[in-house]
Amino acid sequence: DEQRQSVIALRFDSYIDRVENITTGSLVHKGQTLMQVYGPDLLSPAAQYLVAFNEHDAGNLKGARRRLENLGVPQSVLTVIEKTREVPPSFAWPSPRDGIVTERAAVEGMKAPAGESLFRLADISVVWVLADIPENDLPSITLGQTVTVKPRGSTQTFEGRVGLIYPTINKETRTA
Repeated sequence: DEQRQSVIALRFDSYIDRVENITTGSLVHKGQTLMQVYGPDLLSPAAQYLVAFNEHDAGNLKGARRRLENLGVPQSVLTVIEKTREVPPSFAWPSPRDGIVTERAAVEGMKAPAGESLFRLADISVVWVLADIPENDLPSITLGQTVTVKPRGSTQTFEGRVGLIYPTINKETRTA
């Protein structure tokens, strides 16, 4: 499902101190650490947040927190700062969702400019099947219809529903 994909990119220039034992094809869970990140541009707002937190300064705390949120800092990083009452030199960066790693560009020691894709994840709890249907069988297919799919060369079958019928016919095969 195209809507169940995520790109992990940081909103600030950073360096990747360590990448966890995660490769393309690995299953990761929401909150699982993907990498340790050092971000020089993150240290000052994190220090401001810590000072406001320690001083119980609600006004400055809200602004400092917003600056970190605008940098895409996950709640787990804020929790570490609050519990340890210090700004760590690098931060554990978590997975935003459960999924399969479809791309891993993060490498230990690399400089990662803001916006660079470091990981791509796909949640495969829902998958789409694209099937070619002969033109003359199209009247028997309706949206929402229950279907059984058996991949070519497999004995396993999968149940699903028709979610979309593309409004085009392939000229060469006369299928939709």
